[in-house]
Amino acid sequence: MAAFQAATLIELEDAPVDVATLYRGDAWNWGGLFYRDGTPGKPFYVWLVYRRLVEGAKRLESSVVRLEPGAARGLRVLAGLGSEGVLRLLVVNYADEEVAYEVEAEGYAVQRILVLDEKNDLSEVSVCEGSICVIGPYAVHLVELARR
Repeated sequence: MAAFQAATLIELEDAPVDVATLYRGDAWNWGGLFYRDGTPGKPFYVWLVYRRLVEGAKRLESSVVRLEPGAARGLRVLAGLGSEGVLRLLVVNYADEEVAYEVEAEGYAVQRILVLDEKNDLSEVSVCEGSICVIGPYAVHLVELARR
């Protein structure tokens, strides 16, 4: 469950927790970082993008605005500005339904989106039309934005 691990990492950012540990990286049935043959599992890619987002980055305020009660209940977001000037958003949908979201970052435009879902392992996929993007169920997006 890669989306669960990503959502948990985002929630831990603001939780009163000093240290959190993932005790298993092996091929256990629910969320192992690697398969039995040693190839990366879906959660491996979550940790990869999380590290890319937080290392050397300045954390920025980000939020999910729900237009109606219960809408986008599984959506989580974390934002960071990298030292190279790239703004990154980690967007997670930990729910069983597709959700549309809008990227609003003044002075920035979406450069690319890496998708982690049942079909993609951080593949660059076109999931946006303008600033409106669609994230599938139990999926993770790493949205990279560049200055206009």
